[in-house]
Amino acid sequence: MEQTGLINDFSYWVLDTAMKQRLAWLKEGCDLKVSVNISVTLVLENGFFARVRHLIKQHDNVGGIILEITENIFFSDYDRLSRLMNDLQNLGILFSIDDFGTGDSSLSRLRQLPVSELKIDKSFVIDMIGNKDDEVIVKSTIELAHSLCIRVCAEGVETAEVMQQLYHWRCDIIQGYHISKANPALEIAKLIKNSRWSVEAPENGSDSVQS
Repeated sequence: MEQTGLINDFSYWVLDTAMKQRLAWLKEGCDLKVSVNISVTLVLENGFFARVRHLIKQHDNVGGIILEITENIFFSDYDRLSRLMNDLQNLGILFSIDDFGTGDSSLSRLRQLPVSELKIDKSFVIDMIGNKDDEVIVKSTIELAHSLCIRVCAEGVETAEVMQQLYHWRCDIIQGYHISKANPALEIAKLIKNSRWSVEAPENGSDSVQS
């Protein structure tokens, strides 16, 4: 998409679709957050803030949208990016750092950005039970993020053993085939309502799926 020059239009379409789908899930009684991968280049483009603000207004302050951006934010126009992220946060947009641990991170800068979530890359999670180095990386990342009041999502959770260890380390969210493979949007509400996972309502009122 980037090579053909279509990535920007596609990204706006994805954002619009995600907001529509979140509203549809709300009508089914499921208050779910929706994450959208997005390029830092697009965030820094002139007009991005206005387009997102228009989408939010169009969908009646939909909320619950998380923009996932990769660690290359630390090589971007940091000051401008920081201002834009804060402005978007004021509109109700949340931010997640995707594939954390695979790039070069500046912890001092991370601390200053309005980031609510880190996603530990699955390359560290899948084999962490049998790989001491991966185990140390995952555990220390969870502790680091929590010390900065940032929640953690572990990607690539494919076994009950990995899930239980992450639970023991107080990882906030897990993502992977042990929960479910990808499903059509229309099946998600049904999956949650009929799931073996308990659905609890935290203080903010949003549903969270936990083991």
